[in-house]
Amino acid sequence: MGQGVYMIGNIEKLGRWNTDNAIKLDATNYPDWTGTIALPADTYIEWKCIKIHNTDIEWQSGSNNTFTTPVNGTLTASDYF
Repeated sequence: MGQGVYMIGNIEKLGRWNTDNAIKLDATNYPDWTGTIALPADTYIEWKCIKIHNTDIEWQSGSNNTFTTPVNGTLTASDYF
C-alpha cells in the first residue's frame, strides 16, 4: 500500500534516468502494472522499473531492458520486477 511502480529510461519521455520524472504505471490489474507511453520512432531505448514508497526508491536489478522502437506502429514491452 502506498507504493508505486514507475518506468524510467534513457530518453526525455522516460525521464532521462531522473527519478523525479519517471512515468507512473497503473495498478488497475494488480499485481500487473501497465502503461502506454508514446515514444519516438526508430529510437534505441534503455529502461528499468523502479518502486517508490515515500522517499525510498528501489531499482529493478540486473542490466537495463532495451529495445528499438519501430519506424511506425506499436511495440509492447514487458518485464518482471
